[in-house]
Amino acid sequence: MPDRLEQIEQRAQSATPGPWEPCAAPNCKCGLVWSIPADWTVAHTDTSSAGEVEVSQKAIWANQMFISHARQDVPYLLRRVKAAEAALLGLYP
Repeated sequence: MPDRLEQIEQRAQSATPGPWEPCAAPNCKCGLVWSIPADWTVAHTDTSSAGEVEVSQKAIWANQMFISHARQDVPYLLRRVKAAEAALLGLYP
């Protein structure tokens, strides 16, 4: 079974190409996250409610930002972890 980092890397490589961006239309409250190169929706944050609790526009935007940036952030973090692991292996063979 692959280790956790390999699983994360496989998911990142299998995802729709990035960059991903939140909908930036003026006054838009759609909650969509788009793949720029693929030109389609990759995620939709709930713009109405989560169960019985109203979701604020601020929370929707925060979710859109997190999701859209994850497409670039996850591969970046994987590269940093691999570099750190390689450095540690060099220090402690």
